[in-house]
Amino acid sequence: MEHSRKIGKGCRIKIVNTHKNCEMGALILGKLLNFLAINKYEQCNINPDIFIVNSCCALTESREKVKRVINSLRARSTKPIVLFGCFADIDVNFHQEIIKLSSKDIEMADNCFEHEISISKINFSSLKKDLFVEYQKYNKPNLRRILISQGCKNNCSYCNIKKAKRHTKSRQIKEIVNEIADSSKKNEEIFLMADDCGSYGTDIGTNIIQLIRSILNVKKDVKVSIYSLFPQTLVEHENDFMDLIKTNRINYISVPVQSGSNRILKLMNRNYKIEKLYRVIEKIKKIKPNIWLYTHIIINFPTETISDLNKSIKIAKIFDDVLFLDYADNEMTQAHNIKPKLDLNTKESRVKCVDRHIRLTKKGLLIK
Repeated sequence: MEHSRKIGKGCRIKIVNTHKNCEMGALILGKLLNFLAINKYEQCNINPDIFIVNSCCALTESREKVKRVINSLRARSTKPIVLFGCFADIDVNFHQEIIKLSSKDIEMADNCFEHEISISKINFSSLKKDLFVEYQKYNKPNLRRILISQGCKNNCSYCNIKKAKRHTKSRQIKEIVNEIADSSKKNEEIFLMADDCGSYGTDIGTNIIQLIRSILNVKKDVKVSIYSLFPQTLVEHENDFMDLIKTNRINYISVPVQSGSNRILKLMNRNYKIEKLYRVIEKIKKIKPNIWLYTHIIINFPTETISDLNKSIKIAKIFDDVLFLDYADNEMTQAHNIKPKLDLNTKESRVKCVDRHIRLTKKGLLIK
């Protein structure tokens, strides 16, 4: 955090949330807001003492929106601005008076705000409706979201999250298990959250398999769902995952495939073969037909052919729900240098193809 002066208790704070389609962002912002409320900060919309701008850095459009919001606030007010979220950890030329507080280093909120209760003491496990717009069909009211790590060990060519959050920062298994064990609720569903759950533990000598086994052992009635599992993790630990599926206590897995084409996956720097992943997904469905499997697919990636797109649609069909994302060029990533880019007419025809697939299957969502 690039600021030495603490913000005093009792300040009136206005939250400007620039992005409401990210579970991780909403969960971490919710924790910050709970910390502020407990420490007697007042949230308001009129005549605030300070602005907190929650940011996203995933796409060029989202970054530009953050810049526009901050420039607009600075043009209208001299009040302090806290830039919170992923974008706060990217090196950009904001004015030095902008206070940066990254979501990965949220414990630094103690250094930013005067407080009696440390943010490390704040547990937050739900998504506030005013902070998050749901886009998945799998949405149960009793989900208990547990943040297990931030950052990622992978290096996908199109992704800006690695630039913002860098390498994995995991919580200890004992800490996570104790948090779950403290609950008196029965039949809870624990929703494990991370930028990549497959990266969990790589920095502390453990892995996602050991974590899930420990969670299942702490309570015999608890169920587990896994948010954003890098596909190669599923392939590498196939036998272990099958054992977990056989317990009938894994309800949901998000596996962001991103493409059904090995050629495109190579350009994305995602080092797994789609045939192996397809086989593992089929095996999971055979063991537990009612498990909910979710994925992301990027369309219009540079050089993508109609054959590549058809392969992506084929792999999408095996999942219960799909988020199709129209590729947005990002000058801060390696993929920006991949040529040639698709022209507008080609991109629009691919979008129509995906729209038709969604209408016919009644499955999926396309974000342009």
